[in-house]
Amino acid sequence: GYSVDNGTLRAQMVRGAQAVQAARANDAKRDLMRRTLDATTELPSSSSTQQPQHPPMSLYKFDKGTTASMRMKTMWPNLAPVINDSLGKLTEFVLRDYVSSWYSKVDLQVVYQDPEEEEVKRLQQEHQQQQQQQQLRSSSNSLAQSIHSQGNGEEEDEMARRKTISNPSEVVAPAMKEYTRSFTDGDQAQLPPLPHKMQHQQQQRQQQQQQRTLVLTTTGTQPAPFIDSMYSCFAYLLGMLATRSSENVNILELLLLHLPHILGQNLRVYREMRRLALEKKRRRVIAEREKLRKKREWSNAAKSEGNNNGGSQSEFDTLGGSFLSSNSSHHNSNNPAASTSSASATGTSKSREGDVSEIAIVREYLLAGRFHRALTFGLDVPSLLFADPHAKDTTPGPSYKGNSDADRVNGHSDEDAILNDRLLSPEATLIEECELDYGRVLASKLCKLSVPKTEMESSIVRTMLVEMMASCVLGPVMGCFCPDTMNGWLITGLGLLDGSEEEGGRTKEG
Repeated sequence: GYSVDNGTLRAQMVRGAQAVQAARANDAKRDLMRRTLDATTELPSSSSTQQPQHPPMSLYKFDKGTTASMRMKTMWPNLAPVINDSLGKLTEFVLRDYVSSWYSKVDLQVVYQDPEEEEVKRLQQEHQQQQQQQQLRSSSNSLAQSIHSQGNGEEEDEMARRKTISNPSEVVAPAMKEYTRSFTDGDQAQLPPLPHKMQHQQQQRQQQQQQRTLVLTTTGTQPAPFIDSMYSCFAYLLGMLATRSSENVNILELLLLHLPHILGQNLRVYREMRRLALEKKRRRVIAEREKLRKKREWSNAAKSEGNNNGGSQSEFDTLGGSFLSSNSSHHNSNNPAASTSSASATGTSKSREGDVSEIAIVREYLLAGRFHRALTFGLDVPSLLFADPHAKDTTPGPSYKGNSDADRVNGHSDEDAILNDRLLSPEATLIEECELDYGRVLASKLCKLSVPKTEMESSIVRTMLVEMMASCVLGPVMGCFCPDTMNGWLITGLGLLDGSEEEGGRTKEG
């Protein structure tokens, strides 16, 4: 009942292309066993340093292959090729990042390659190539200078030599012409010898055809049944969703009617929440500046009037900003430069008063209950807002920097700083976990609608499909609608528009 590929047996003698693949698999398995042995011993063996290392082999290339795309086209031929390729690429990324990263430790037929390490290697190779190109340029420049300094006869010789080096086709072309001429003339005599590169390629082909080797391992040359099942499951699930969506969803109606309506409603709610947050900020600013005014009056009464005015004035300007602009208007009327600086500071303070922080708007959304259920699924909102607002019982994260006196005077409360640490800091995971749980509920409903009941009756299959759908598909899709991603799309789109306009202007000028 367990399918195994018996096309190639162990210890079988194979020839041709199979022999080349078997030799690579044998070398890769030996290197793997040698590295495993070296890891268990204190000192590395001498053979591991002498023989070259061979990368492990696998039939699954994931994002660099076309296995999922071919599976989608086989199972769903009625879908558009673009949809099959896109869903196949999504399947490859999911299996690479979420499955092969741990299953490669269970089955050696699967090899996981970290994309970050591959990117580092690619950058290193590009850096090495750039260095080599720079060395070649410097050597060519030095050679040109030496040629220029020599005599006319030597200069001509060097130029001819450089021409033959830089243009190897001119050396190969006469031999190829002679070879083709004698062949077309029907000369039965011995043909002139081919260039060295072509001879080497023919020798390699002959060696591959004559090469034979013994299959010492099938690791990396046979499929993994679990990975094949994952390909089939994802192809069936995503193909069914795409088919149901194409049959039951009107894309034009969704994009032209429903999407603008949803965006307009969200913008209206956002403006209302921002207005409430701005009103609360202004009240906090008035209260904090009143406290600062009283503090300044007490300090003026305690100290002498002449020595205290400048210090309190500078302290108050640092914390309050524009609150003393009315007191300094009479002084600035006699000094035009001072009045200009005061006007600019007043304009800056007014613009700051009109701004409101993101976490303050988030608080209003939570108080009004206007967030989507995915963001508050399984979240105790009243406890989050009022149980420990000053973090006396729960220690903030390492990225929490506190709230300064200037922030308080400008309307940023300590409660907002604590809430920002719990929801929007790099260490916060409340919203991510809420989205994941909501995605599980949504994935369960989608699987019940798309997958046949006979397959959903198995608890193992049902749980596996729901978890993969929630964590590997719905989670990344929700992440695409975060503000940073949306702003990035807008910037990219506007940049493309600017580039097309510049090209159009250039063509018109031309």
